[in-house]
Amino acid sequence: MSLKSTKSYPRVLIFSQTFNKISGGGITLTNLFFGYPRENIAVLTYPFMLLHASFEPCNNYYQLGREEYSWSFPLNYIKKKFNSGPVQIEKNNSRITANQPYLRNRIATDILSPFLRWSGLTHCVSRIKISDRLKKWLEKYEPEVLYLQISNRESILYSLELIEYLKIPAAIHMMDDWPMTVSSRGPFRKYWHNRIDREFRELLAKTTSYLSISDAMSEEYLNRYGKQFKAFHNPVDPSWFNEDPVTNESDKRYFRVLYLGRIGIANEYSLLAFSEFISNYIYQDCIVEFDVYTKDIDSKIARRIGNLKGVRINLPVNHEDVPSLMTRYQLLLLPLDFTRSGLKFSRLSMPSKTSEYMLSGTPIMVMAPAESAVSKFCTYNKCAHCISSDKLEDLTKTMNFLIENDDYRKDLASGAKRLANQLFNRRKVTRDFRDFLVTLSSFK
Repeated sequence: MSLKSTKSYPRVLIFSQTFNKISGGGITLTNLFFGYPRENIAVLTYPFMLLHASFEPCNNYYQLGREEYSWSFPLNYIKKKFNSGPVQIEKNNSRITANQPYLRNRIATDILSPFLRWSGLTHCVSRIKISDRLKKWLEKYEPEVLYLQISNRESILYSLELIEYLKIPAAIHMMDDWPMTVSSRGPFRKYWHNRIDREFRELLAKTTSYLSISDAMSEEYLNRYGKQFKAFHNPVDPSWFNEDPVTNESDKRYFRVLYLGRIGIANEYSLLAFSEFISNYIYQDCIVEFDVYTKDIDSKIARRIGNLKGVRINLPVNHEDVPSLMTRYQLLLLPLDFTRSGLKFSRLSMPSKTSEYMLSGTPIMVMAPAESAVSKFCTYNKCAHCISSDKLEDLTKTMNFLIENDDYRKDLASGAKRLANQLFNRRKVTRDFRDFLVTLSSFK
C-alpha cells in the first residue's frame, strides 16, 4: 500500500545513524527531527548501531544482515550473521526484542581488528548489497529523500548504491572530518586515503545537498571539495534548562568542574592532561574537583584518569538528567586534543554538547587548539573561556583566574545562554531543517 506524501514532511530514509541519546550524531539527529511525523521516517542501519537506538522518534528500522552482508575470509567464519529485515520493537517503547546484535568470538575479533585497521584490509573485507527483502521494504515505504550520516568506505560505497537504486534526492551530513583520518595508519595508508578520497568525491558528485556541523567545516569543504555545505548543529530546547546554576554560599568551599561525553580520539589526551593537573592543583581554601561522566568508563585512558586524586569517573546519567547535573557545577570543560591525529579529526567539529553547555547557564572552559572550530567560535562570540594549551603552568594560571573572577564567569555564562537561544533554539532550527528537507524533495 502506498503511503501518502505530504508537502510539509517528505518521507525520509536515514542511512547508518540511528536516533539515540549517547552519541553526538544520534543526539543531533534526534533533535533535528523533533516533531517530525514518525510515520515519515525510516532508518536503514547496521546491527551494532541498534544497541543504543531510540525508537520514540522512529519505529521503522531495517537491520542490514545476512541477506545484505558478505565478508571475506576469515571474517566470514568469525562474524556473527544477523537476521535481515525490519526490527521488532516492544510496545513499551524502545527495546529491540529480536535481531539484537551480540558479539561472537570476541577474543578472535579483538585480535583481528587492530591488524585489519593497520593493514588497511578493514576497508575491503566486507560488502553490502541491496537484497530482495530490502527492496520490498523500500518499495512499501516509498522514501522521497535520502539522508546520509556516514563515516567509512563501506558506507560510502553503499550510499552510492542506494542513490543509484532509489533515484531520489540525497543529502549528506558531516559530523566531523573523518575523510582525513579514516586511513591514518599502516603501510598502505596513503593508498587507501587517496582511494577513499576519490570515492567520497564521487559520492558528493551524486549527492543533491550537503550539510556540515559547523561554519568552519562549510568553509573548509567549499575549498576542498567545491561544494556548498549548510551548517546544522545540534539544536536544544531552551525550556530543558529550567534550573539555575549553583549560587549557594556553602558551595564556595568547593570548585567543581564537569565533563560529559565520550573519551576517544578527539579528546583523550587533553582529558588526561587536565585530570593530572587537577590531581596536583591546590588553591588556598578551595577544594577543586573534576567529575567525568562517560560511557567509555572502561577505556585505558578512563582507568588512568579514575586513579588520580580529585578526579571521579562515572557512568553517564540519563539524558533527561543532564540539565540538572550541569547546574551543580561551577565550570564545564570542553576539551579537544592537541595531538596531530586528534586535531586532524576534530579541527572542523563542533561537539554536540556545545549547545547544551551554552544553554545550561554554567560557564564553559574550552581547552582546545586555537585553530579548532569550537575554539574559534567561542573566542569570537566570547561565550567560553578558551585556553589553547595543555601545559601545567597555563592551566594553573587559567584555573586561578576563573576561580577568582566570579563576575567574569557569570558574564560568560549569561552571554553563552543568550547566543545559544539565538543560534541553537530547537524550534527555529527544526523548522529550518524541515524546510531544507522540503526543498530537497523538490529536486527530482
